[in-house]
Amino acid sequence: MVNFDIDLVVPFVDNTDPVWRQTYLDFCALNNEFARIQEMLGARFDDPGFFEYSLKLIDKFMPWIRNIYLIVSNPEQVPSYINKEKTKIVLHKDIIPKEYLPTFNSTTIEMFIPNIEGLSEHFIYTNDDMYPVAPLSKEDFFTEDGKIKMSFSGRDIRHNHKQFRLVCLNCFQHVAEALGYKHDEFTYLKPNHSMTPMIKAHCVDCLKRLEPHIYRNIWAFRTETQHNQYIYPLYEYLTNNRLDSPIKFLYTSLKHPGEELVFVITSGNYQIICLNDVSVPDRTILPIDQIKQAFEQLLK
Repeated sequence: MVNFDIDLVVPFVDNTDPVWRQTYLDFCALNNEFARIQEMLGARFDDPGFFEYSLKLIDKFMPWIRNIYLIVSNPEQVPSYINKEKTKIVLHKDIIPKEYLPTFNSTTIEMFIPNIEGLSEHFIYTNDDMYPVAPLSKEDFFTEDGKIKMSFSGRDIRHNHKQFRLVCLNCFQHVAEALGYKHDEFTYLKPNHSMTPMIKAHCVDCLKRLEPHIYRNIWAFRTETQHNQYIYPLYEYLTNNRLDSPIKFLYTSLKHPGEELVFVITSGNYQIICLNDVSVPDRTILPIDQIKQAFEQLLK
C-alpha cells in the first residue's frame, strides 16, 4: 500500500476575468503580438463550464488527495466554487521568476511546478480538461516504493511538424542528452497525456539539467522551441523509475457527438477521460448541457 501523502496540481485560466484580459491586451500591445488577441477569444483559454465538475469529481473519486494546488495568474481568477478547505491558491508570481511574467503559456507554468511551497514530494499534475470518472487509488499512480506509474508511446516527427510534436521532440531529445542516452533526430518518446504522477526532487534535478535549453526559450506564448511537463515523466522513464500505468484512460475531443461523449463519461469503461476542445473552432456546437448532465449523474 502507498502510505505517503499525494497532492494534486492544476493550472486554470478564466478568460472572462477583466484583470486577466487587460493584462493580456497590454502585453500584446507592448510586444506587437496583435495576432494573439484572437487567441484570447478562442479555445486555448476557454472554459466551457466543466472545470467545476473536474474538481468535484476529484473530490469524489480521489478523496485521498491531500491538497489541490490551483495555479492562477491573479486572485480574481479563483473560482467561487472551489473546496476552500482542500484547495491552496498559487499565483504565477509565487513560483515563476518575474522576468518571465506575465505569461499566458501553460508550458512556462509547468517548468516551475517544483517551486510550489509546501507541495508533497509525490504529487499529480493535471490539466483542467481531465476528469476522473471512476474510483482511483494512490496505487494507480505510484508504487509502494515511490516510483511513478505512467505509460509511454513512440512517435515520428517526419510526417507531422505541428508545434506540439516539435515541443515533444525537444523534451525527449534534451532529457535523453542530459542523461547520456543516444537518440535520432526524428523519433521521440512521450508519456500518455493523462493525469501525471511526479516526484518533486526529480523534477528539480531534471529542470537543473535542462536549464540551458529551457530558460532561453521561455516566452509568454507557445513556440515550437519550448518544453512542456513531459520532461518530468521522461526523466523517470530514462532513469528506470516507472512502471506502466494500470489506469483505463481515454483521450477524446469535444468535437464528437454529445451522445458518444455522454456514453464514455458514464459507461464505467474508463477511470480518467480528457475532453480536449482545441480542435473545435465553433463553440456553439459543443454539447455542453449533455456533458454537464453526465457529470451530474456521476456525482449522485
